[in-house]
Amino acid sequence: MTPTFFCFSLSWYLPFNIMIISLARNGASGLEGVPNPVIVNTTEFFVIPIRREAFSSEVVGSDRLQFLSSITGMPDLPDWMYYRHDNITDTGFLYGSPTSNGDLELEIIALNTRTFDTTKETVKLKVLEREKKAKYEVELKFTNYDIQDILRGVRNGSLTGELVNIFRDKLWKESADVYITQILSPLDVPGGRLPLDPKDKEGVFVRIGGTDYFSRDLLNLEREVERLRNRNPCPKKYKATTAEYLFHRHPSFNFQNDWCSFQLIRNTGTHSPQSVSNRS
Repeated sequence: MTPTFFCFSLSWYLPFNIMIISLARNGASGLEGVPNPVIVNTTEFFVIPIRREAFSSEVVGSDRLQFLSSITGMPDLPDWMYYRHDNITDTGFLYGSPTSNGDLELEIIALNTRTFDTTKETVKLKVLEREKKAKYEVELKFTNYDIQDILRGVRNGSLTGELVNIFRDKLWKESADVYITQILSPLDVPGGRLPLDPKDKEGVFVRIGGTDYFSRDLLNLEREVERLRNRNPCPKKYKATTAEYLFHRHPSFNFQNDWCSFQLIRNTGTHSPQSVSNRS
């Protein structure tokens, strides 16, 4: 059984760009002539939801599944791609930001955890060079979200859409293009660790990329938080920045910034975990 894959950019109906790739069994989507391989762009964050409906019902049944993914014929994913399972929606997520162009085939195995039967599908990706790539990036860490929260928000565009709007409409209006270049869990970062309090969210790193130089507002914000650089641990609820209110302006969202992790990246082009802050 060969699955049908389709790729679309949320910019068709939302004012920002994140690549969403959906996986479905042949005929399940009802769409004819959808492209295969799917297309993703360098430096642009993408998400591939993996749902049980994409696999053989004879193996899947109603039992709990475990998804295993890797490059076909290899033991692991590329170093710019990650996997996380969301227990709330029982959905797996492949996500990342490609660092170079080229073709790639992924193998996804669904394991029935009761019978230990397996079924396999493949995903072919074509990574293209993004026409207008970010030259500069802003890195933030939000302490009140897990990576699963963000990935679910990417699917419907609400959470990440609001975040990009903050920069596009307020903090980085001068940039012709603003988009999310990377989203990572602290566990995706070498040396990253979970909070000491198990009740706390693990946090999430987000990078916002722009094609034009930083605005005066962002440069001023960088100077504001400079005094926090050597604070360890970072004040958990530090809110004494002029931009704090922007991250709480929507009643449905509440972005709690770790301002100690805020930084402006002037040398873009690396989206590996080594280039993301090690603070956790």
